[in-house]
Amino acid sequence: MKFYHLLAILFVFNYGFSQSETYLSKEAYEELQVLAKTSIYVNMDSCFYYVNKIEQSKNPIHKAFANGTKGYLYQLENDSIKSKEALQKSYLYLNKVSQSKEKLQLKAYLLNCEGLSNSDRYNLKIALDKFQQGKKIAEEIGDLVQVLKFNSNIASINIDIGNYNAAISIHQESANFLIKNPDLFPKKEYEFLLANTFVSISNCYQSKYELVEKEAKLIDSAVIYSEKALEKIANNSVLRVKTLSNLGNIQFLKKNYDKASKAYLEALAISKKNAITTQNLLLTYNLGYLNFEIGQYKKSLLYFKKVDSIWNANKNKKITNEYLSSNYYQTKIYKYLKDDTNFLKHSKIYLQNVDQFETFESKLLEETLDVNNNLKNKNLKKEILQLNEKYRTNSLIEKVIYLSSICTILILLFLLIKKRKEKEKNKIKSANLIQEYKINIENKKKLNQKIEKENTNKETKKISIDDEKENEIVDLLEKLESKNKFLNHDFTQEYVAKKIKTNTTYLSFVVNKRFGKSFNDYITDLKINYALNEMITNETYRKLSLQKIADSVGYKSTTSFRKSFIKKTGIPPTEFLKNLN
Repeated sequence: MKFYHLLAILFVFNYGFSQSETYLSKEAYEELQVLAKTSIYVNMDSCFYYVNKIEQSKNPIHKAFANGTKGYLYQLENDSIKSKEALQKSYLYLNKVSQSKEKLQLKAYLLNCEGLSNSDRYNLKIALDKFQQGKKIAEEIGDLVQVLKFNSNIASINIDIGNYNAAISIHQESANFLIKNPDLFPKKEYEFLLANTFVSISNCYQSKYELVEKEAKLIDSAVIYSEKALEKIANNSVLRVKTLSNLGNIQFLKKNYDKASKAYLEALAISKKNAITTQNLLLTYNLGYLNFEIGQYKKSLLYFKKVDSIWNANKNKKITNEYLSSNYYQTKIYKYLKDDTNFLKHSKIYLQNVDQFETFESKLLEETLDVNNNLKNKNLKKEILQLNEKYRTNSLIEKVIYLSSICTILILLFLLIKKRKEKEKNKIKSANLIQEYKINIENKKKLNQKIEKENTNKETKKISIDDEKENEIVDLLEKLESKNKFLNHDFTQEYVAKKIKTNTTYLSFVVNKRFGKSFNDYITDLKINYALNEMITNETYRKLSLQKIADSVGYKSTTSFRKSFIKKTGIPPTEFLKNLN
């Protein structure tokens, strides 16, 4: 903010302070309050100036507000100690205020400041708890403005834990509320809140596209909301930088590297002009990474060196992802350039700091898990309750699907291994059958037909039949076999007995004695042996469908044929045919 602007503000509010600076009128307090809130993300020095003026008042409400705001400002400067001290001080002043709606409003505001401070420290569980407490108070006293702000901050927690759908829904409802109720806020604060909501929605769509679903409509939505934000924030440098940076990220994801670079450079120019250190670091790193991705290693190296310079100039030596990654990529670049000295230097920096950063990342992961549990167990009101109920359901479904998928994969692997083993066994069986067939051909025997003319070991019924009659039955059976009569569907024991002019008892006795099997097994062997013979020797036969093959050997269904084939050979007919081919 320019000097003459500060003079104008001092002039306007001079009437609000007594000469001793111990009294602040209600009107002056409210005006300074608005200026402090609207300058938090624009110029922190100006914001400190306004809250220091408010703190000079004897009114404990004023002092509580000032210290609560300073608590958040100190945290934005990464000074957690001063932040905690200021917030503790704010509650001490709050305790001096008598019970009233104004006190409850102030308490909700302090809880918001405390939640934001903890969120910035990645104490997400504590932050969420503070936001929920504050929202409950705001709802009880009908403070819609603060309810809106708490909803926005709860949405931010959802973003931090990757619950983008819930965050988008909350932010969209907030945007709709703002559009319908512009008069609830001072103009500057209204524009900031609406633009910030649009940027948050854009960021959600971008993150969802990048980390969850690669759908074009998501990235298109991200662009739309970023452009909406830019329309509202012409005079807000911090938010403009944030939006342009977001647009740069979107174009980078779309591989529009020229547009991405242009957005980053424009944002960096504004950031440098307004001394926004955190954005300077992030944007410089983004430009370095962009150039690394497109193979401009020397240009990339210049930006990464600047990242290190910005980080080293910062009083707070907290390891950031940008600083750590910068040294990682510098290590790779120097290795490519065969600069051993700098290669060793930056690899050493990376290795020395990676453990510290991983500890921080681990803490953040633990916080995320805790917050997820918290979101599941807290009884949130209305839209938050509904959104998180949906989130819980989706999360449970995802877990069930994941576990089911693992089980299915294990079962499929087991079945696949089992099937492969069976295939190997069937190949061996097929080879043995073919070999047996060849041997039988050489010996002029029928395939797999082991005729036992005398079955003295097997006990049979004591039926009186002379050798001449027995030989006659066998001769007649062989004549039927030679004519392939067994291929008929009606080739039953009754049919055969009638055909050879004997009875079923004699027929069964002779087959059992001479062939060592029941009549049904005798007929089955004839049919299956015929099918095997045709499969092995007749290429045309092998091309028939299983139903036609079954019909050709007198089976009415493929099921019964398949069952008989497996019983005889040990493998399915389709598998045998496949091995033959």
